[in-house]
Amino acid sequence: MKRGFWAFAAMLALSPLALAQYKAPVVKPVFKTVWLVNMMPLAHSEETHRDGEPSLAVNPANPLQMAASALTPDLWGEGLHAPIYVSSNGGQTWRLNTIVPFNNTDTGTGDMTVKFGTASNVLYAGALKKGPPVPFSLQILRTADPNGAGLMELLQEREQADQPWVQAITTGSGAAAVDRVFVGYAQMHPVTPPLRWAAVDRSLDAAKTPHAPFSVQLLDFRPNCGRDGPVRPAVHSSGTVYAAYFNFTACSGSPWTANVVVARDENWGTGPNAFRALLDSGTGGDGNAGRRVASGVTIPYNLLLGNQRLGSQISIAVHPHDSQKIYLAWGDGALASYTLRLRRSDDGGATWTGDLRTIPQATNPSLAVNSWGRVAFLYQKMTGSPPSHRWQTWVERSYDGFDSAPSATMLHDAPDVGGSTGAGPLGDYNDMMAVGRNFYGVFSGNNKPVLANFPHGVRYQRKADFTTERLLTEDGASTVEPSMDPFFFALREPLINLCAIRPWFCQNPVLQAGAMKLQCLMRPCVVIDPLPRNCLVKFKCPGCRPGGMCPPYYHIHLDGLGDDWDVGLLDADGQELEHELHRTRDGTVVSFRPSKERFIAGSIGSYLLAFEMRDRARVGAEYNVRAQLTVGDRHYAPKAVAGKGR
Repeated sequence: MKRGFWAFAAMLALSPLALAQYKAPVVKPVFKTVWLVNMMPLAHSEETHRDGEPSLAVNPANPLQMAASALTPDLWGEGLHAPIYVSSNGGQTWRLNTIVPFNNTDTGTGDMTVKFGTASNVLYAGALKKGPPVPFSLQILRTADPNGAGLMELLQEREQADQPWVQAITTGSGAAAVDRVFVGYAQMHPVTPPLRWAAVDRSLDAAKTPHAPFSVQLLDFRPNCGRDGPVRPAVHSSGTVYAAYFNFTACSGSPWTANVVVARDENWGTGPNAFRALLDSGTGGDGNAGRRVASGVTIPYNLLLGNQRLGSQISIAVHPHDSQKIYLAWGDGALASYTLRLRRSDDGGATWTGDLRTIPQATNPSLAVNSWGRVAFLYQKMTGSPPSHRWQTWVERSYDGFDSAPSATMLHDAPDVGGSTGAGPLGDYNDMMAVGRNFYGVFSGNNKPVLANFPHGVRYQRKADFTTERLLTEDGASTVEPSMDPFFFALREPLINLCAIRPWFCQNPVLQAGAMKLQCLMRPCVVIDPLPRNCLVKFKCPGCRPGGMCPPYYHIHLDGLGDDWDVGLLDADGQELEHELHRTRDGTVVSFRPSKERFIAGSIGSYLLAFEMRDRARVGAEYNVRAQLTVGDRHYAPKAVAGKGR
């Protein structure tokens, strides 16, 4: 029966809850199902830049730690170093930290993207320095402390590039752990006109000092018109690496024509034949490396959809448990019929479905696949007619690879903004990623504080009055004109409580007074632990003290989980409830206050602890956990420690 439960859990692909890696005692915030934050800090409430083209990095080893980039200059006016956005509380609040080793007074950087190594805590960035002496030189950067005051370290510089896109993954463990970093971009050759070829820079050990050097892998072996479009890599833990890009075949005037190409490598992009594992074979194939998913598509290059510039928007994502299953989205068509298309391959890119989703008059696709295999599709769609165009930001999610209609969540619906130069008000891209079962992303949008523009609510850091629908200076004395800001969002997937669905599948942890034993026979898995049962065996669960808070705060101390297990608090239906997780030197503390409706003196109430096995945990190993309960009238202390820097 135990094996049956884990087989069922594996089928549902249950994944780790997000816990902090120990550095200092840390509080884990609890998000609503949909959480949206305007990222501009209060201290910069007067800011009116076009903060477009955002990118997001969530640290898989500590999902409380996040970093983001956007076209935001040094707002202190010092002019030397551009900022990144950083959060140490899971995206609830953000601040700017000026650690990029260059700055442009209008945009900070050119195109810039960021990602963490999956277990190293190192943040990597690919950023364009907007001259002088070379316009748009590519700098590959890293920092082990994005919250600190030290500048990011330069790892590699290329002469010219366009849209660097960073992906990073940690392989191995302990002393054998390495960060493999891939930066896709259009390589620009300094001729007139400049020639651009799809390329990937990769380092197989980017975290060590000195780091393993980056080497350039060219992707496109077809004739083109002197340029390729942006390159988006997707990396799987098996060593399979994909890269999606546009091979332009005609690029004079507008529209242009292009092939949509996916290349694949099966050994971390190494060897003399890197990224040539996938050939364009079969009927209509040309035999070249890289599969043409679509041929001769129309791209309305540099034409405007509303005030937004169109070009070569594309995204790719790989299933974390199946390196052969990939998703691809791009935009094509004449201006009046411009459409985002989503397709899937189940055989490593050799064959593709037809269009699973078509979104007309939309741009900026981003794809991510979570640890359950659920796919999320982020895009921004124009609605209305001039002069009343609006941009809606949507996320669609599907459990079956978009074989059936997905569920859709609209995050933002606001008027188009005119007067922008360059890519337009939104920029050429947004970003989304999955950590465990949850999705996180960023997009840029009109920051006017109109509550109706945010169907699921929003939190503003900058000074805003939603009653009068005005942005204000920090002191509230003056009105600030609306502009474009980056917005962070989190979409939390509920944890499925198998014990409520199929009680006979459940294997409860072995309990004894003050202790418990956890064991998983398959990966991934989840162990459900009802609190009323704990109150009978593990520890006493007192009710309300005379004169004390009722219900009180309960603090469950769990020592022995280490970094191998995550823990969350659920209701009887498997929904995550409001609680805090504190990582201590010895283990984890789950701190919460029961609702008055659920509270039962002596058993706390119908709450469940859910223990999830992290990737580093050992299958079959027994984990002995010491457990105790304390009660108080306030939140558990100590609180989170603020990071360094500004």
